[in-house]
Amino acid sequence: MTPGNFDGTRESWARFVHPEDIEEAARGFNEGVGTGGRIELEFRIVREDGEVRYIRALAQVISDADGKPIKVIGTQWDTTDDRALANELYEEKERLRITLHSIGDAVITTDASLKITYMNPIAETLSGWTLEQAEGLDLADVFRIFDDETNLPIPSPVEACMTSLEPSYPQDGAVLLTRSGAQLPIQDSAAPVPPPTAETLGAVLIFPDVTPRRLRQNELLYADSLDTHHGPATHPP
Repeated sequence: MTPGNFDGTRESWARFVHPEDIEEAARGFNEGVGTGGRIELEFRIVREDGEVRYIRALAQVISDADGKPIKVIGTQWDTTDDRALANELYEEKERLRITLHSIGDAVITTDASLKITYMNPIAETLSGWTLEQAEGLDLADVFRIFDDETNLPIPSPVEACMTSLEPSYPQDGAVLLTRSGAQLPIQDSAAPVPPPTAETLGAVLIFPDVTPRRLRQNELLYADSLDTHHGPATHPP
């Protein structure tokens, strides 16, 4: 619009405000003037070419010595592009959440400080922790693993991948200590979440339950030890 299109009156201003937002915007402005304080508004405008834009307004009511409002000084700026970007980021986050939710293996995500930000249902089932209980906790408080041969604690692969900024590949022989104290054979791996800048955003930890495979391996090792001890079987002629 050109300066000649606006005469400074509220009526002229109101004709640009989206019809669905005019009542709320006017109410917010009037309340701010009535209290003599700060005015914060968000509303849409409809330009003369028909395009709808989002506006954020901040203003301060100026009063005279008697406390009577005499004017309002503030600024308004277009937040349409910011809103569009926020919506895109939200949709991308939802797609990622849905993807992780549907993965058949247990998945935990952390932020750069190794605090849990998400657990899929498989991870909840295996660990004994719900997302509500674990969110915001240190990963080490929830994901406690040790070596199945030495019984010594071992660090999670998340720590390694956050240091190297490279994927940490599956490690064998790990046992997860669940919240109830049960022991669960797992194979865990992790990868950093690539950021737009030099600092990583966090990591994704994957740990499938390998109990059947670990049992089969132990059976084979036991059978092999018997063969070694007793030697090859002999049969009468």
